[in-house]
Amino acid sequence: MKLNNKKINVLIPDGECDFIHQVLICLSQDKNIRVTILSQDKGNPIKFSRLKSKYYQIDKCGAKEWIAVVNEYVRDNEIDLIIPIGHEAIEKILKNRHLIENKEKLVYLTDTENYDYSLDKALFSSLLNHIKLPHPKTFILHPNVENGITHDLKFPLITKPAKGSGGNGIHKLNSDQEFKEWLNKKAKPVTYVLQEYIDGYDIDCSILSSEGEIIAFTIQKGVSYEKDNFKPPIALKFCTDNEILRVVKVLIKSLKWSGVAHIDLRYDFNEKAFKIIELNGRFWASVEGSLKTNVNFPLVYCQSALGIYKKKYTYRPIIYYRLKGSVKKIIQKPWLIFNLSFIANQTSLLYCIKDPLPFFLKFYNRTVVKLKGS
Repeated sequence: MKLNNKKINVLIPDGECDFIHQVLICLSQDKNIRVTILSQDKGNPIKFSRLKSKYYQIDKCGAKEWIAVVNEYVRDNEIDLIIPIGHEAIEKILKNRHLIENKEKLVYLTDTENYDYSLDKALFSSLLNHIKLPHPKTFILHPNVENGITHDLKFPLITKPAKGSGGNGIHKLNSDQEFKEWLNKKAKPVTYVLQEYIDGYDIDCSILSSEGEIIAFTIQKGVSYEKDNFKPPIALKFCTDNEILRVVKVLIKSLKWSGVAHIDLRYDFNEKAFKIIELNGRFWASVEGSLKTNVNFPLVYCQSALGIYKKKYTYRPIIYYRLKGSVKKIIQKPWLIFNLSFIANQTSLLYCIKDPLPFFLKFYNRTVVKLKGS
């Protein structure tokens, strides 16, 4: 999975993205890749990473101005490949692709119309209806609807903003009374998606595809969470499932999807079937977990974009513990700290040791925010 000993200069234009460190860890596995990062976040811990080649702080600005800045840094740093990693940057590039000076240096991305399905859960629900893929029974709640709304959904319900991510703004409502109370308290007059709660478990499929053909994928199930089950899991079991892969292939092919994506599904105990919940057209929190299974999504993305490799990759089933999951597991079973195979192959602890400052500063910043909010 090396880049033929040729030095490749990669630009990540959205270094403020939550998943920047995970992507950087993956790209650092090939010593021939030199990563330049642009960030609009003044306090970004990634500036202290040992794994980057260059880091530039840029001012916050509009989409067109941002594209102009990206063009400038591509010229000045002899960039070979531009790889946006988060929703916002990908959307800005897709809507302003004509302003990119060196389009051949941009990784392949899906078209704007199809990318919108990953940004709008209401729109995505209509797509699933159209292509007849299994998904929860859904109702779209538009802004300024009166409290007397009627619907044929059964409680419990899951409510979520149509345009949201990271598990933010998601609520579980168990009765009509709770629904009315939530309706009166909901934070913003925006469109919400209401879905019948599925009695089952969450499972995800991460993919890289080109023109609807999957190049690499992993399937993973959360096995440990923090208090909020709507947030990403802190430990995952990587597994195989032909039915999930079949459903995901239909979805990706119907969109002719190009680029990375993370598809959230849920297994329905009652109907004994997997149902698609969301499509996220960006990198994801557990991408370094996929690396441990032998699938390095960011690196494969670069390789296939450069035409160096384009083959299908397989992965090995493991249980992977992210940093908080690793700490939790070792507290439960302290002797695991001496199990070098466990530490090296199933946790993120070695990543933390090799590049500690971004981990430490991210933890410190979050702790300060929590203390100020309490």
